[in-house]
Amino acid sequence: MSLAVGHGYGGDNVAVGSGSGQQQQAQAQQQQQQPHKASVRAKVWNELRKVAVPDSRFHFDFSSFITDFADSQAANEALLAHACFARATCVFITPDNCLEYLRERALAAGKRVLITTYGIRRGFWLLDPAEIRKKLLLGESSDDGSSSSSSSNNNNDDDNDEMGNGKEHGNRCAQGNVHPWAWKYAATLDGMEKVGRPVSLQEIAGLGLEVGLMVTGTGAINTKGIRFGKGHGFFDLEWAMLYSLGVVSVETATAAVVHDCQVLEEELVAEMFDTVCDLIVTPTRVIEADVVGKPTCGVLWDLLEEGMLEDIPPLQELRTLLKVVIVLVVPAKP
Repeated sequence: MSLAVGHGYGGDNVAVGSGSGQQQQAQAQQQQQQPHKASVRAKVWNELRKVAVPDSRFHFDFSSFITDFADSQAANEALLAHACFARATCVFITPDNCLEYLRERALAAGKRVLITTYGIRRGFWLLDPAEIRKKLLLGESSDDGSSSSSSSNNNNDDDNDEMGNGKEHGNRCAQGNVHPWAWKYAATLDGMEKVGRPVSLQEIAGLGLEVGLMVTGTGAINTKGIRFGKGHGFFDLEWAMLYSLGVVSVETATAAVVHDCQVLEEELVAEMFDTVCDLIVTPTRVIEADVVGKPTCGVLWDLLEEGMLEDIPPLQELRTLLKVVIVLVVPAKP
C-alpha cells in the first residue's frame, strides 16, 4: 500500500513538510469563503426547491442531503454514455439521492461500485456485481440473518415476483443470472448494506482497485467545475482518503450530476482541498470543465468539523496508518 504523506497532513502530533503552514493558509481562506458559499447555496436552493424530490427523512432540508430532482435519469444516462464511464472498471459514486439510478446501471453493466454510507459514518462499502450475483443465487444471508435474495416481506407474492423469487427466480438461477430488480435494490442505501460488503482503507488498497471515475451530486457548481456541496466536505474527504491510498490520482475523472438550475456562470473560488469536477452533467447538457488541478494535499486535519474524526472510522484508520508511515520514514532523532 502506498500512502501520500506529504504537505497536507499536519495533525495534533504530526507535522510533515509544509503541512502546518498550508493548513493555516487553508483556514484563513475557508473563513473568507464562508459568507460567499452561504449566499450561493441560498440562491441555488431557492430554485432547486421547485424541481427537487423530497427525501423520506429530510424532506427539503438540503443542508442534510443531496436531493434527487426532475429528469435526473436523463442526466445519469448522459454520464453513462460518456467515455469516462465506459473506461472505468470501478466507479466511486456518492450515496446521493440523484445517483441511485447511476449506481443501478453501473452494477448492471458489470462495474464495481465503491460507495460510502451516509456521512461516511459506517465507512466505505464495495458493491461487486460478481459477489452480489453469487449472494443472491446462493441465497446467502445478511448479517441480520435475513435472506439477501428476497424482499423483507416473504408473504407478499407480488413483491417476491418483482425481486425474482419463485419459479422465475429458479430459472434465472439455473442460467446464472439475477433479476434486474437486484441491481435496483443494491443501488439503494438500505439494499447496499444487505448485498455489498464493508471495506477498510487497507482492504481497498489491498484489492488493487483502480477507481477510474468519481461521481457526486452537489449543491451548486459553476461551469469551471468548482462545486459547493451541503457544507460538510464529505466528497473532498472521500477524494483525500482515496488519493492518500493511491486509488485515485489527479488523472482520475470527476463528475457532478446536477439539475440545470444548480449550474452557475459566476466566478467561484476553490479552496485548496476542493475537489473540482471535470464534467458537469445535467438533464440537458454535458459541460467539460477546464480543470487546472485536483487536490494533492490529503486530509487537512485541523479543518475537520468538530466530531468528524470521532464519527468517521476511515479517518481514524487513515490517521493511524499515516502515523505508522511517518514513524518508519522519519525515525526519531537519537
